Amino acid sequence: MVTVHDEEAPSIVVPGNISASNDAGQCAAVVSVGSATATDNCSVHAVTGVRSDGLPLNAPYPVGTTVITWTAVDHSGNTSSGVQVVTVSDTEAPVLTAPGSITRSNDAGKCSSAVDTGTATATDNCGVVSITGVRSDGAALGMPYPVGVTTITWTAADAAGNTASGSSTVTVNDTEAPALTPPSNVSRPNDAGKCSATVGGVAAAATDNCGVSAITGVRSDGAALTAPYPVVTTTITWTATDAAGNSSSGSSTVTVIDAESPVLTAPANVTQSNDPGKCFATVNAGAATATDNCAVAAITGVRSDGQPLNASYPVGTTTITWTVTDTAGLSASAVQTVTVKDTEAPTVACVPTTNPSGGNIPSAGNNPKSGQNPDGFYQLLSADNCDLSPKIYIGDTAGSFVTGPFKSGDKVKITQAVGKTPSAKPMAGVIISHIQIQGDAVLWAVDDKGNKSPVHICYVAPKPK
Repeated sequence: MVTVHDEEAPSIVVPGNISASNDAGQCAAVVSVGSATATDNCSVHAVTGVRSDGLPLNAPYPVGTTVITWTAVDHSGNTSSGVQVVTVSDTEAPVLTAPGSITRSNDAGKCSSAVDTGTATATDNCGVVSITGVRSDGAALGMPYPVGVTTITWTAADAAGNTASGSSTVTVNDTEAPALTPPSNVSRPNDAGKCSATVGGVAAAATDNCGVSAITGVRSDGAALTAPYPVVTTTITWTATDAAGNSSSGSSTVTVIDAESPVLTAPANVTQSNDPGKCFATVNAGAATATDNCAVAAITGVRSDGQPLNASYPVGTTTITWTVTDTAGLSASAVQTVTVKDTEAPTVACVPTTNPSGGNIPSAGNNPKSGQNPDGFYQLLSADNCDLSPKIYIGDTAGSFVTGPFKSGDKVKITQAVGKTPSAKPMAGVIISHIQIQGDAVLWAVDDKGNKSPVHICYVAPKPK
């Protein structure tokens, strides 16, 4: 008997390798892998395929490489194998959820804020490998965030290198106002001749958590800070502003004191004679003038006799003290004198009067040639505009004899004594003196200012024969 053994293995043809992307949302893919085919010299008993992950051939294929080993078996038990590779690629990016954007104020005294930004989250069909956040300013996520807007770019990556990105912002607002330090108040006198003063070095200072953008000063009078400051108190309102528009204000004052007194010019001194028949004069004393660096408030004149300026001025010297006061209360004074001179001479006369013992009564005319007033009794009369008692002197037309003084109202006896030495003898009673002269009597009066009256002739009756 002849036994023939089939020792020839089948010839197997496996399906081609397969590459596929994952099914949406899955970390695998449903793949139709096909079937291997085989031929044999006798007959093929079976063709089978076994996956490297042990799963059925029709089960979804995971991301990665799955090897299917195909085996053909004939009836004699001869086998042959082939390999098919199924590659599933994860081409699905993660789904990233960035944290919400944050807005907040700066930390006190800082131009930044410490912010807990949170962390992005992500999901993936296969699994997230890493989530990273990168700040637009390059700093670490845990560092304080500066004033302004910082963008954080979040990135989630899976094992296949698929990535997804998203962003959130951290906005830090500078809500802190600058700290302003106004300058010290200034007080100073005016510049010479000015109703103001040039004041330098007046400036405020300020600090800010982020930096001062500008410091401005506005004067209450609207003038420029460098312009002269008037005599008064000027308030400067200072404002410091930072780049965020935050501001703070304060004030300082510049007080300029008018320390300059007015300049007063008194009128010229006045000298004039008395008004006729008066012991005074009507005088126009004029008026003082004044200048001041600011303004004159008032000019006054006060007479030493307390009278109004336009009242008559008495004989003698009257002092006018002129005073000017400016609007700051500063004053200056000057003195003017008004001198009224008594230049008016007194009057003098001799009036025949009655003999105290009776006798002849003089009649008008006093003409000794006609025998009137033969007893020679006279009353001496004198008047003056100022002097109430001018001095009366009696002289002799025939010589240099002079006697006196007498006062107005005195009564004397005047007789001629030709050939005798003139004399004046005191008498008791109403007649105070007996005057003997060689000619007629010459009378004149002198007032207390030395003004001398014109002479007056008092006729003296000759001694009866």
